[in-house]
Amino acid sequence: EKQSCLSSGMGHSGVSAPSSPGELREYLGRWDKASKLARERMLAEFVKSSRNMTGPELEREFGNGASLLLTRICAYLKTRLHGGTASLGMALQALAVFLGAASGHRFLLEFLDTGGLQMTLQMMSDENVAEVDRVRALQLLASIANSGFTYKQMICTDFAGEEAVLGFMCEAKCESSHELIRSVLIGLGRGNKKVGEMQSKLIRCLRSDKALVQRTASQVLRQLLSPAAVEGVTPLPPDPALVTAINAIFGGNNVYVMYEAQELAMTALVEVGTRPLMIESMVKMLQPPNFAYERPVETPEDESLFS
Repeated sequence: EKQSCLSSGMGHSGVSAPSSPGELREYLGRWDKASKLARERMLAEFVKSSRNMTGPELEREFGNGASLLLTRICAYLKTRLHGGTASLGMALQALAVFLGAASGHRFLLEFLDTGGLQMTLQMMSDENVAEVDRVRALQLLASIANSGFTYKQMICTDFAGEEAVLGFMCEAKCESSHELIRSVLIGLGRGNKKVGEMQSKLIRCLRSDKALVQRTASQVLRQLLSPAAVEGVTPLPPDPALVTAINAIFGGNNVYVMYEAQELAMTALVEVGTRPLMIESMVKMLQPPNFAYERPVETPEDESLFS
């Protein structure tokens, strides 16, 4: 039988379920008095033993006191973030256990009540936070957005969360980071009232000098402009400025970016609002460059050429 994360390390053997208030108080008391290193060990133990647990299982594991631990982890993470400490990964993984727990909607509400969303966006926007930790923060944001339309609207309307994601996209260096960014932006954009503003920002990102940024922005735009697979979600009407941005991409030399530009150009050709501009732009690209050519006044004879 799996040993409880509360009972392990407390010197009690043979305890099957740490549901007593005394054990919970002892565990939380150890947390409150522990050093940073000791708390990191407690977090690692919690993540190892509680990963993939449901909300009711977490409550049962902690004797209906899981919310008290969640509050402490949030406070600990805020302290480390404001203190400029680089190591945030274990606390973020612990929060992911709570937010990813099935039937754990209560934990999501408590996380939001403690300012967890603002803290998550702050971590994503902080250049001093390691990219791997910013990705973990983005995963928390994805968990919130996937919890329902209301939360997706709250992220974008109340906290301008798409700004933090786009800013991270422009700074992220790993392809795996961009894959998650693409997924989150598509999820935030579909059916969102601020999707028009997001399109304008993505078009500006197409002019970036970073190939990964151009690729990710192109892929997100193509998904938002195309009819969604989700019933009832209306595709985004294209901005005419998209055509100019596509032309700029075609002027580059990265094969992968050129492919995405081609796919995005095909999408612009399908849309009525951008079709005339896209056709005109393609015609101009097919025209040969202008150059001066002077025809000789007299054509030389063959003998003079070969003599």
